[in-house]
Amino acid sequence: MKLVITKDYEEMSQVAVEYLLGEMNQNRKVNLCITAGKTPERIYEILAKKVQGRDFSNVHYYNFDESYPMNDDEYGVTMTELKKLYFDKASVNPENTHPLTMENYQTWDDYIDSIGRFDIIMMGLGSDGHFCANLPGTNCLHDLKTRLLSFDMPDNGTMQFATMGTQSVMASKHLLFIVNGEHKAEILKQVLVGPIDEECPSSVLKLHPNFTVIADEAAAKYLTK
Repeated sequence: MKLVITKDYEEMSQVAVEYLLGEMNQNRKVNLCITAGKTPERIYEILAKKVQGRDFSNVHYYNFDESYPMNDDEYGVTMTELKKLYFDKASVNPENTHPLTMENYQTWDDYIDSIGRFDIIMMGLGSDGHFCANLPGTNCLHDLKTRLLSFDMPDNGTMQFATMGTQSVMASKHLLFIVNGEHKAEILKQVLVGPIDEECPSSVLKLHPNFTVIADEAAAKYLTK
C-alpha cells in the first residue's frame, strides 16, 4: 500500500490527476474505471482541461456501479453524473465510454476479462466505509463478482444497484483511493489501520498489491507516520 498525504483538497485533486494522466499517456489501450460523487469533482475539472484538444482516443472509461435510469434519463445515476462532471466537459467520444448497466451486469466480469482488466479503478471512500455499492451488511468480503443489490434510500424508497464486488475490484491492476475532509478521518483510519471487517468494507482493499491512497491532511489526521 502507498499512502500519499496532501496539504488540502486541491492538492489531493492535482496529485490524483497526475496518476491518471500517467496511465493515460501510454501508447496502448488504457482502461479506466472511475467514480462519480463529490470527492472527484475537482479532479474532473482539472483533467477535462488537460485532455481537451489532445488525442486520448486510446483511453476507455467504465463505471463500477449503476442504478436504473430515473425519469427520462438515458443512463442511471452514476453514468449520468460522470457525463455531467467529466465526459461532456472533456469531449470524450461516446464510443470510448462503456457503461455497466442493470441489463449487462451478469456478463460484466466476462467483459472485463475480455478487455484485459482495468488499469486503474479510482474510488472514493463512503462515510460508512463502503466501496462501489458494497455497503456494510451486504456480505461484501466474500469472493463476489458483479452483482445486484437493493437498498432503502431515505428519499427514493428502495433502489437497486448493479455493483462490482470484491473479486471484480481486486482484479484491477491498480486501485486509486481518493479521500478528503475531516469527516472521513475516522473511517479512513479504520480502513487502513483496523482489521478487515464486514462493517468496514473498504478495509479489504489494503490486501491489493497495488493500492494507492491519496488523502488530504484533514482526512489523514488520525494516521501516524
